[in-house]
Amino acid sequence: MKEFIKHNPATLDNVETMANAMIESMRFVDNTLDYPEAEKARPNDGVEPEWFYDAYYGAIPTSELTAIIQYTQQRMLFENIGETFLGIAFVEMKHFDRLGDFIGQLGGRVNTPKYSSSAVTVEYESAAEAIRVNIQAEKDTIAAYQQLIERIRKNNPEKLTQSATVAIQLLNKIVSDERVHVRILSELAQSVAAEEGKEA
Repeated sequence: MKEFIKHNPATLDNVETMANAMIESMRFVDNTLDYPEAEKARPNDGVEPEWFYDAYYGAIPTSELTAIIQYTQQRMLFENIGETFLGIAFVEMKHFDRLGDFIGQLGGRVNTPKYSSSAVTVEYESAAEAIRVNIQAEKDTIAAYQQLIERIRKNNPEKLTQSATVAIQLLNKIVSDERVHVRILSELAQSVAAEEGKEA
C-alpha cells in the first residue's frame, strides 16, 4: 500500500484508483467491457441529463441508490450470504458514481437527490426470498436501461452524437454488470435451496 501511494502522483485520486482496481478485480463485474470517458460528453448534445435521474437516485426499485442501500442492508440481515450482497453493492456504488459523473458532464444536477430510504424493502422471511427479490430487481433494472438506450437512439435517429455514444457505452457496461449479478444471484439461489433441502 505504501509503495502504491509513493508511486502515484498526489494529483491523482488514489482512493478512487484503489477502489476501481478492487471492484474490477471482483467476480461481480463484466471485465470484457470498460467504462467510457464521461469527459467526452457535453450539454445539449442529443442526451438530456434528466433522463438519468431515476436510474441514478430515484426512489424506485431500479435506481442505483436503491440497490446500494438494499444490498448493504441485506448483507447485515443474512450473514451467511452477506459477502455476495456486499460485493454486488460495491459494483452498484461504482455504477452510481459513473452515472453521477456523466450527469454532471451533461450539465445536470447531482447535488440535490430527492430520495427516501423508506422506498427500500429489506425485511424478508428468508434469504431465498431476498435473493428472488434481488434477481427480479436486477432484471427490471436491465429492462429500464435498455429502454433508456432505445430512447437515446430515437432521439438521435440519423447519427449518434458524441454524448449519445458515451451514454450508450456507459449503459451497456452497467447492463453487462447487472447481467453478471443475475447469474451470480441465480447460482446463489440454487445453493441456498440445496442447503434448505438438506436441513428439511
